[in-house]
Amino acid sequence: MNRRRLLSLLPLVVAAPALAAEGESGIGAKPPPTFIRLPLIQANILRRNRTRGVISLENGVDVKDPKLQARIGQIQPRLRSDMARQLSLYTSNLAPGQAPDLDVLAPLLQKQVDLNVGGPGARLVLLNVLIN
Repeated sequence: MNRRRLLSLLPLVVAAPALAAEGESGIGAKPPPTFIRLPLIQANILRRNRTRGVISLENGVDVKDPKLQARIGQIQPRLRSDMARQLSLYTSNLAPGQAPDLDVLAPLLQKQVDLNVGGPGARLVLLNVLIN
């Protein structure tokens, strides 16, 4: 019984020095993540003073600079608010039955990201757009 336990631990004992050496050398070290996922943004689609649908937008920001990453973490509520307002303005001009044009929407939202961050350096990534 004790032999089985010892034999089951043998691969861990053999692999432990190799794993420790890899962690020290930085070969297997992962770079810090550059993508910051933002909360879901939703806006109503209004027609004749009634809600005719809801557009939901999943997005994130790709930032390479650690200082900008920290800045986005601080201004995330304001950024989300400005993007939701821009999305609401876009949906107010959306014709009935028309699908959202991401070639038009993406630059509008990217402009809000640039204004809030204080310049270029953060790239907006649209993940998913749904209309209910």
